[in-house]
Amino acid sequence: MIKAPAALAFLWPVLLVTGGYLAWHRWGADQINRNYNSLQIEKVQISPLPSYIRSNVIESVFRATDLTKISLLDPQATAQIANAFATSPWIDSVRRVQKTSTGNVDVHVAYRRPVAMVKVVSRHPEVDGMSFFPVDGHSVLLPTDDFSRADTLNYIHIIVQRDTYPISGVGSKFGDTKVADAALLALLLCPHRETLGIEAITITQRPPHDERPQLLNLVLKSGKQIVWGSAPGKELNNEPHASVKLQALLNDSNRSLHDLHVAQPLAADPARR
Repeated sequence: MIKAPAALAFLWPVLLVTGGYLAWHRWGADQINRNYNSLQIEKVQISPLPSYIRSNVIESVFRATDLTKISLLDPQATAQIANAFATSPWIDSVRRVQKTSTGNVDVHVAYRRPVAMVKVVSRHPEVDGMSFFPVDGHSVLLPTDDFSRADTLNYIHIIVQRDTYPISGVGSKFGDTKVADAALLALLLCPHRETLGIEAITITQRPPHDERPQLLNLVLKSGKQIVWGSAPGKELNNEPHASVKLQALLNDSNRSLHDLHVAQPLAADPARR
């Protein structure tokens, strides 16, 4: 009666340690490995996608990078995840990456926004005639697969010249200064596209040795053309600022303006009267 409890008192700790050790190797280590040693796609969440992005950004980043090889136990894990998501053509910047105690990862990003479609003559045999390249306000190429042919009608068209074509792939700049200038203007005008009835931006070529910025023109849906002038932020000395030109356009209910890069629109700016 006295020896039995003493023996059990010795065996219970041994059984608990042995059982815990076996349970750890059977379930615990596997759980830790699953949650922390290998980043899983279902554990990653990203900032809500805007309506114009139709592809799966998380899946595309996992396909293009080695995210599954990242261990969340690595002190550099969040930086590695941020770098991987920064490669997506849809992501302008990664603001922060947060790990949770359950092995989940929250990625907070700022997305690029399409402002225009660059209209070019297609160089792909499967596309006959014209094709379109979506760009943001800094002329960065965005994935064409997220846009249908009908979608191109919802954006300002940039029409440069027949031999214009991107020099790089998605996520990189178009590679043409004229397109870059037109994209800056499209960024300014896209919120007012429908109100002003803007259909396209074209470029008037200056003489070969003229170093001034190219003249940008607006083409309205009515067919009317308006000379805008230099790209926003690149105005010449006597040229009205882009904000003054835009206000003049918004105030021109009769659509009587023909040239915005001359001095007349300055009268629309009370500060300059």
